[in-house]
Amino acid sequence: MQVIGKQSLGTATDIVGESAFSPDGSTYVRITGDALISEGKPNKSRLDIFTFDRCSGLLSGNIPITINYIGGDFPEGLAISPNSRYLYVSQSDSLIQYDLRSRDIASSRVAVAVYDGFRTTQNFLSTFLAPRLAPDGKIYIATNTYTLHVITQPDSPGVACKVLQHSVTLPTYNRTMPNYPFFRLGALKGSPCDTLTPTADVSEKKEVKLYPNPTNGPLTLELSAPLQQPGRFFIYDRLGRLAYSAALSAGMDVFHPEAAGLAAGIYICALWEGKERVWSGKLAVLER
Repeated sequence: MQVIGKQSLGTATDIVGESAFSPDGSTYVRITGDALISEGKPNKSRLDIFTFDRCSGLLSGNIPITINYIGGDFPEGLAISPNSRYLYVSQSDSLIQYDLRSRDIASSRVAVAVYDGFRTTQNFLSTFLAPRLAPDGKIYIATNTYTLHVITQPDSPGVACKVLQHSVTLPTYNRTMPNYPFFRLGALKGSPCDTLTPTADVSEKKEVKLYPNPTNGPLTLELSAPLQQPGRFFIYDRLGRLAYSAALSAGMDVFHPEAAGLAAGIYICALWEGKERVWSGKLAVLER
C-alpha cells in the first residue's frame, strides 16, 4: 500500500472515546476523554468536529467543544443522523443532540433523553452506551442489558427525534454495537472524484476494454463501437487529481493512452462521449 501523506490532528487521550463520519461523508466527529480523573472516571472531555474532504482525504476546520461531566454522566459514544445534520452523544445518564448546521454548535446542545432508572433483576442499568445508525434510518443504543434504546426519528430536532428507552429486547446481555462503514456515498457533484462511485451507481453505456491492466508500458483503449461524437479520456490518481487527458475524435474505436509518465499506483479512468460519461474503470500501473 502506498502512503500518499500524513496529517496530524493533535493529541487525544485514550481514556474513553469514539468517532464517526456523517452519512454524506462531509463531517468527521470524535469525542475523547480528558486526562483529569475523578474516582476513575473522566470529568471533562472534548468533541472535535472536522470538515472532511472526500476527494483529498484531508480534515479541516476543527470546531472543538469542551464538555464537563458530573457524577456518572460521562461520554460513551456518538452517532450522526441519516440527513447528516444531528449529532447524538451518549453521556451514560443522558442522550445529547447537537445541530451540526448551527452557527454555534455548542449552544445547540439539548438533552433529548434522560436515563429513566430501568434496571434488570441482576441490577444492570440501562444507561446510554454506544449508539449506531442502522440501515433502517434509526439509531440504536447499547445499554449493558438485554435491551436497546432507539432514536426513531433521528432527523428531527430536539425531543421530536423520539427516543424510546429499552424498547428492543435482545436474546442476551450486550454492551457493544457493530461498526460498519458506509461505502455507498454516491457521486460528489462538482468534484474531480465524481468517478469514485460504486459500480452499481455508474451507468456503463459503452463496452470498453483497457489493456494490459496492470501495465508498465503501452496501453490500449478498445471500444466495442466507434464514438458517435467527439469524446475525452481521463485518468485520475487516488486523490482525484487529473493525471492524464486526451481528446478523442468521432468515429474512433481504438486509442493508445500515454501511460508511460504515470507513477506506480491505482488510477481511475473515465471515458466521455460528448457531454456524457459512458464508461469508467480502474487502472493499475506497475513499477518500471
